[in-house]
Amino acid sequence: MRFLFVHTDFTEIENKRINNALTVMITECDLESDLIAIEDAVREIEDVASKIKTKNIVLYPSSPFKNCETCFIDEAICFLEGLKDSLEKKGYKVTSGSIMCRGLALRSKGHPLSVLSREIKLN
Repeated sequence: MRFLFVHTDFTEIENKRINNALTVMITECDLESDLIAIEDAVREIEDVASKIKTKNIVLYPSSPFKNCETCFIDEAICFLEGLKDSLEKKGYKVTSGSIMCRGLALRSKGHPLSVLSREIKLN
């Protein structure tokens, strides 16, 4: 599972504008194993969010995630909902684009941690 993290001045998704957010683009998946890895994903997101000092999270399923051969739409929705629920339980304000979401606008902040990539592998 791969993520692209972008610390943004704002993110606009599905007619919502979220200021000072950590936008998490899910760029690669293998949902058969990734459903087990939600807690690992939450830990990575928390790590980055704590470094940039934000509680606003935007989850965005990017095109490779939507079109992944091993992904089934129900599993993808389950993964996103599980990730969102886990983050909300930890006190984050989470906005999630639907699996069919096509529109995303953002403005990245300019500091060294504003764009990061992380990969999560099952042990």
